[in-house]
Amino acid sequence: MRMGQFNLLLVEKNSINSCYLQLSQHRNDVSLTLANNENETLITLLYTRFNLILLDAALANTDIVNFVKNAASLNCKTPVIVMLTAQESHLKAHFLALGADDCWITPLSTDVLDELINRQKNTDGLAPNDYLQILLDKTQHNKNLTITIFKKLFAELPRQITDIRHALQNKQYQAALDITHKLHGSVSFCGFTDLQHYAYNLENSLSRKEYQAVKDSYSALKTAILNFTAKESAILDGLKQ
Repeated sequence: MRMGQFNLLLVEKNSINSCYLQLSQHRNDVSLTLANNENETLITLLYTRFNLILLDAALANTDIVNFVKNAASLNCKTPVIVMLTAQESHLKAHFLALGADDCWITPLSTDVLDELINRQKNTDGLAPNDYLQILLDKTQHNKNLTITIFKKLFAELPRQITDIRHALQNKQYQAALDITHKLHGSVSFCGFTDLQHYAYNLENSLSRKEYQAVKDSYSALKTAILNFTAKESAILDGLKQ
């Protein structure tokens, strides 16, 4: 693996979604390895260290996940994300219990994969300039509007996370769902797909009443929001330039 190269393993049983191939073609910092069955996957994992593993639900069995997460494995610290169809979303809790780090709903666009890779390369979330550029593009470079929106987010998101926690502690699941839905709408409007992903997961778990998955989904969303708000000064300072 070249210095700075991001090694991505895609394990998919059926035809390859073209967005993965497009991703490897337009990003020279990504090396994409494809595997189509369990034996091929295990051999690949034995000899290559990856930065991220995307695993088709059809191949996400105990043998593969355990092999990755074994302490002696080259990839024991590599995140494993299971790709689910919308019809399979109820299986998220099962795959998390199996040892997967997260589950994402397919199909994944090239833009979403881009942000997933960027976030993994920078595990505390996007860089301040990335958030800044996303919202400036959204507001057509209206700095005053961008500042207003960021200040509103920095004030509201921590309060919403606290309110969700209180609602969950009191088993007020509908209230938690309502707050999460509002939070999800805010970050989606801004185009922050990294935050949107975690908000979606929690909202989906609550709406499906999958309460075993709610705790992990809430924790992931809380971490993402805290990482985002920690960049408040850097983001607002960037708007002054």
